Amino acid sequence: KNYGQDSPMGIEGHKGADIGVLKAWQTHKGSKDIVVAVIDTGVDYSHPDLVSNMWVNLKEKNGVPGVDDDGNGYVDDIHGWDSVSDHRDRPYFGQVGDPDPMDDYGHGTHVAGTIGAVGGNGIGVVGVNWSVSIMAVKFLDEFGSGSTIDEYRAFKYILANKVDVVNGSYGGGGRSRLIEGMIQKGREQGILFVFAAGNETENLDVTPGYPASYPYDNVVSVAATDARDQLADFSNYGQTSVHVAAPGVDIYSTIPTKMKDEMGQWKTVDQPYASYSGTSMASPHVAGAAALLIAADTSLRHQPHLTKQRLMDTSELVPTLANAVVARGRISVDRAIANQTQSSLDLAGVWEEVEVNIQTPKFPQELVDNSWQLHYPGAKAIQVHVKFAQVESGFDVAYLYDYRFRPVLNLTGEVYDKWSPVIVGDSAYLKFSNSLVKIGDREAFANFNSEGVQIDKVKILK
Repeated sequence: KNYGQDSPMGIEGHKGADIGVLKAWQTHKGSKDIVVAVIDTGVDYSHPDLVSNMWVNLKEKNGVPGVDDDGNGYVDDIHGWDSVSDHRDRPYFGQVGDPDPMDDYGHGTHVAGTIGAVGGNGIGVVGVNWSVSIMAVKFLDEFGSGSTIDEYRAFKYILANKVDVVNGSYGGGGRSRLIEGMIQKGREQGILFVFAAGNETENLDVTPGYPASYPYDNVVSVAATDARDQLADFSNYGQTSVHVAAPGVDIYSTIPTKMKDEMGQWKTVDQPYASYSGTSMASPHVAGAAALLIAADTSLRHQPHLTKQRLMDTSELVPTLANAVVARGRISVDRAIANQTQSSLDLAGVWEEVEVNIQTPKFPQELVDNSWQLHYPGAKAIQVHVKFAQVESGFDVAYLYDYRFRPVLNLTGEVYDKWSPVIVGDSAYLKFSNSLVKIGDREAFANFNSEGVQIDKVKILK
């Protein structure tokens, strides 16, 4: 829940910049019947905050060691499978890898905690689902690296079992016909694949990244947002190829209770929780949301295209994401469960242009912290034109906000003749703060490079 509190890194959050899961929990908290496969570095299935929500293959657990008791082609696979090919010098009863998907890197356990750390147990954290079944499927090694063939073997294991959602918080390599075929087979089995969009600040519309860019209706590509509902500065994006956004900065979750040291020896971790950032942390919010949604609305089970569309249609509109993801916003679990879709806005109407004159103070008028409101009663949407802005990063701050004080445009450096994104609603706000600087014993002096901001016109849609 984001109340506007500071993150662990001291960054002030924006109230409401979260996925609305507290409200969703008032009616639904998940189900052990829903299986989410985490294809990653493995999962610490003994973690006290995860052990009760781990997928358990009861036939293998209660069966005979060395025998494929459930007939799925894998022997002794109680919590999942480790498909890393170099973890054994020979196959395990005919299959490459082994039945121990323990996390020896930390990444997969963190992802799993976001999806389904146990709720109501009085310790640690809680995932999007209080109750769920997490299948650990390891194809990345202790260095976080893996191969396409091991990825393929991991997918092969998933398809051999009954899975509802797959979370893939990884990327790299090009398009693979092997993996593409697995995703298509997964669609036939009713599996939704949720993939991290990547952390290269790339536009995936222009430069696709895989597996997030596979063009199938059972694939969801996820960008990351920060605590202020802005696209994370590292996140990939794509107006037509990245589907939704979710929180991915300073996410606190589970890590393994034991980790390998430099000598390869297992050592106990005092506090098995940590904060990580990345689209890897955003993706499990969406995978968890999908699992919770399917548990709440069982008509969506094995209908991945409908689950994906529901998550997109019910995302909360966020101005700064309008050109970053298909859904134009961040996922909202409570809205998804209630099937509360976005209000449609026809931007093809008649836009009226009006002149305004807002000029912020400039050097040497310093120590300024002012706001200006642009309010047009009855307007469906507005756009603001910045004639010029000269704002020095590190000294001065200039932001354009929507009617809910959500950031729309960050003005920094030199900007000329720029229209803001479309701002839904009848109001916008400009906030400008300027500063003084003092170095050592020298007297305070003003920032000489700030000419402030001038807004000269506004477009209004009524």
